Amino acid sequence: MPVPLHIPEFEFSSHCANYLTWRETPWLKGNGKHYSLDEKVSILKRHLLEKVPVSDLCDQHGLHPTVFHRWMKEFFEKAALAFEKPRDSGTQKRKENKGAVKPEQIVEEPLQR
Repeated sequence: MPVPLHIPEFEFSSHCANYLTWRETPWLKGNGKHYSLDEKVSILKRHLLEKVPVSDLCDQHGLHPTVFHRWMKEFFEKAALAFEKPRDSGTQKRKENKGAVKPEQIVEEPLQR
């Protein structure tokens, strides 16, 4: 006969009095929430500008710290894009039409039968 598995709601460890089981750790449950770009930036801003600890933000938003740090990595990897100059559409069109024939260059010739 199988022995029922007992998972206590809250258990203490001898080496850490604040140890929580997976039930008290919201990011281990996997909330399945997908954050918009604005939400991600807002959360990262709070850490970078307001100096809110990562652990507090993760607890508030139900994030795993690894997810938070992945967002931070992506944020800084793509930061250089913010300083790129936008491409001039006129310049791009001139490059595309460089070898094109202009309408005034077209000479209509009569059709021969």
